[in-house]
Amino acid sequence: MKTPLLLAVVAAALLPADANAVEMTYAWFRFTPLTLRDDGNANSVQLSEIEFRLAGGAIDLSGATLTNPGGDNPVGEEVANIADQDIGSKWLDFNKGAVVFEFPAAVTIDSYRLATAGDAEERDPVSWTLEGSDDGAVWIVIDQRTNYPTPIARETFTSEIVIPPTLDLAIGSFTSIATVLLNGAATDLSWDVYNAASVSIQPFPGVVAEAGTASVTPQPNADTTYVLTAESAGNEVTGSVVVRAVQGGATSCRYVRFTPVELRDNAVASSIQLAEFDFFLGAATVSVSSVTNPDGDNPVGEIPANLLDGNTGTKWLDFNKGGLVFDLGATVSIDRYRFTTANDDPERDPVRWTLEASTDGTTWSLIENLTAFDFLTPQAREQGIQIIPLPGPSLPPLPPFEITASTFDLVNGKATLTFRSQENRSYRVTTSTTLTAWGMIPASGIAGENGEDRTTVEVDFTPLEKVFFRVEEE
Repeated sequence: MKTPLLLAVVAAALLPADANAVEMTYAWFRFTPLTLRDDGNANSVQLSEIEFRLAGGAIDLSGATLTNPGGDNPVGEEVANIADQDIGSKWLDFNKGAVVFEFPAAVTIDSYRLATAGDAEERDPVSWTLEGSDDGAVWIVIDQRTNYPTPIARETFTSEIVIPPTLDLAIGSFTSIATVLLNGAATDLSWDVYNAASVSIQPFPGVVAEAGTASVTPQPNADTTYVLTAESAGNEVTGSVVVRAVQGGATSCRYVRFTPVELRDNAVASSIQLAEFDFFLGAATVSVSSVTNPDGDNPVGEIPANLLDGNTGTKWLDFNKGGLVFDLGATVSIDRYRFTTANDDPERDPVRWTLEASTDGTTWSLIENLTAFDFLTPQAREQGIQIIPLPGPSLPPLPPFEITASTFDLVNGKATLTFRSQENRSYRVTTSTTLTAWGMIPASGIAGENGEDRTTVEVDFTPLEKVFFRVEEE
């Protein structure tokens, strides 16, 4: 069994709150938004205030001239609102451009803060640069923020953001257009790095610029981890993206069971939600007769049937974070699938899951196992993920199951193991003395107990100096 590959999280480069602020003196300052909270759905950028500060106090902006070069502002939402000391007004720009402050004389700042506007959280900037200039022509970057935790609350200031003594080495983004491909297909990696002396991506394309895209073809029937490494002055940051290549193939079934294994943020998410779910055979959509959410807890109007209504503005939500069973109406073939994110709360999006197929709704066979790494489910709301090909013969096996309790009788050579399980599933116990070869199978055909999420089994083994046990799903 292959060792699961993990998706590394690219952390935002944020300056610690207790860092010493550095004073910067310029007559011009320019704030440039780079990415918004939801670039895919945001039609504009907006803020209610930008406040410059020195020694804990706000700088007087009344004498500054504010411009939004190339901006497209609705009436009443012009750039002057960003410095009127009223968080009830706002600046909005459909062109998502920069704000320039021109002072009559040079001013000194050591920090700044932003305030969100009154609506549409997807328009909030989360990555940006702040520059200073002596003449409005030559600009110096004095701060940059990447994936900053801009408040979701409306009309709310960020914490005070201090000007750092040096600009942080940071990865702004590193992603792939597709997460799962057929063998031999290519996808584009894209990345954005700040303040790096050198950047490389392995196993390909090698040394690259700070920002760019590159086409890659992952190894067939495997999960390929692309690792981005950025270095500067002895510091290093890394990020990784996993891309899976599969042989592909169709399966015949009447029922398909979708089981979420992990959400984008399990700790925060109160529920799971999706807007649509589709199955395909080639380019043709396969019709679905009905869908159920066994043991689900659905709010009024957010029922499983919404997944089939062709309307991304409705959704299914389950407070129990459960699974779905789709009835295709008859035994048909499918070879691809896709779901669509719901309208809000990205933390509720599934990022790991399994699919099973059945002809009778009783006996199930695994047909998809996306549990080894986080799928790149889009942050954008009401957006379909890529159409994912089923793996076919290259289906990766499920990983070992967690053993939650164990006792050993070394005299009689018996081990009692309790492990996490699901009803109507079959398991086996394997052993190894090296943690590499798991050829010994002291027990198999162990059925998950009805109504229980754990199973206990006793197995015989030969007591040795060292023996390892694990449980796998058959």
